[in-house]
Amino acid sequence: MIQICRPWGRKIFPTSFWLKCPYLVKLAGKIESLGGVHELEEYIASHGLIHEWRKYNIIHQSLRVILGGRYENDFARRYRTKIFRDIMRGGVGGIRVGEGVNVKCLHLQTASYLGLGFHPASEWLKAHGLCCECENGLCCE
Repeated sequence: MIQICRPWGRKIFPTSFWLKCPYLVKLAGKIESLGGVHELEEYIASHGLIHEWRKYNIIHQSLRVILGGRYENDFARRYRTKIFRDIMRGGVGGIRVGEGVNVKCLHLQTASYLGLGFHPASEWLKAHGLCCECENGLCCE
């Protein structure tokens, strides 16, 4: 259903969770094409969830530090300072945490929700079917 991703490897990777469920990948793409990213941003803003959204992104920053590993983080901190800062300051999928709400993509939000088991806008995600309540994580249309 999802894959956990480490930030350091052959490539720098800003995403902690990768959505692998074919059904949810397809559904997220369809909802995105209908303006779902903007709709989710509006939902977060209009439902007073901006503070929770910022905290959620900070959780992702902390998670990336944990997933990075002690030695890899130490190396990057010393020899790849700018990249280390960029990776560690990003929220969900590397999103910059600022004053507004920047969702980036629904695939990231869905994978994050499934990986952590919560999301500030979980009600919106559930209402759009971007959750997985199937047995054994196997989704079918």
